[in-house]
Amino acid sequence: MKHFLMTLFAVGMVSLVSCGEKDNGENSANGGNGGNNNGGGSERVEIRDGVLPGVFSVSETKKVRFSMGNLQFSTDGSHDCADGNSQQGTWRFAARQYDFIGEDNQYISDSYSGYIDLFGWATSGYHDASDNVNLYYMPYSTSVEYDEINNSYGYGPWYSDDSRNNLTGNFKNYDWGVFNAISNGGNAPNKWRTLTQDEWFYLLNRRAPAYSASMDSAMFCMATVCNVKGMIIFPDNYVHPADLSDLFDINQYDGQYYRNEIDSETWNTIEKAGAVFLPAAGMRTMNDLNYTGLAGYYWSTDSYSQHGATALRFYDGYTNTNGYVSNRCVGYSVRLVQDI
Repeated sequence: MKHFLMTLFAVGMVSLVSCGEKDNGENSANGGNGGNNNGGGSERVEIRDGVLPGVFSVSETKKVRFSMGNLQFSTDGSHDCADGNSQQGTWRFAARQYDFIGEDNQYISDSYSGYIDLFGWATSGYHDASDNVNLYYMPYSTSVEYDEINNSYGYGPWYSDDSRNNLTGNFKNYDWGVFNAISNGGNAPNKWRTLTQDEWFYLLNRRAPAYSASMDSAMFCMATVCNVKGMIIFPDNYVHPADLSDLFDINQYDGQYYRNEIDSETWNTIEKAGAVFLPAAGMRTMNDLNYTGLAGYYWSTDSYSQHGATALRFYDGYTNTNGYVSNRCVGYSVRLVQDI
């Protein structure tokens, strides 16, 4: 039985970050949805039902499109679920790819009506009544004792055969995107899903030669978009806009944010060419936030043990695409995809 310890340090924290003007006063610290006006000199790519246009291979046979932003949740309202019932709360995607909630994640609870976007693993709201181990399954679930950080019992399915714990197949309802209707993502269950660990790896390692630094074979790079640090992921057969300079540190796992500082108008052009941006939204342990605005942690569907699950992790000068093992109770970002 494996236990995982985390070394945490306190860092400065930011609220929902957006580039340009606020839209109708809605882009507030609690995750206002905003709109499509980015305050820049060009219009944003057209988005319907939350789906971005870029096409991304995640295996030799499977392609996906990404959601317009990270997943967010509020206890206000209600939504439909894949089991035919409805639950309290509203799920939505961030209005822009570089938006994230930040410090307001510290208020996570069943009574907090503001939006949060850092979730424990398998906290879609689905619960199998016959499973007496899956105790923490709501999006606002969070460990209340430090010893739970090392054990992480109660998050997602638990079997001695670790391969049965993944959020796929019979356990797909534990996946946020499968179980829930997302208000600006088609507003019906079973429209979205989370990437597996193998898919994250393929996306960032196998679509093109990782040793190539050419824009013609670009898979990803680190960047600062509208003053937000994070990772750009380029679609299959990406064509860099001819009027823009090439980006730096292409496909480099030690790439640094400052090497590509991208303003609103430039980002709109790159986004129209199909690019995805993952903001460095940090992580949450209980009600404590760490690495906010400095590092990105994005869940996969893959369990590692009865206590752990795997995620994509990146920060300045480092990218781990092999499956960073973390305790299930820790709050990470969720970015959903649709199969094509």
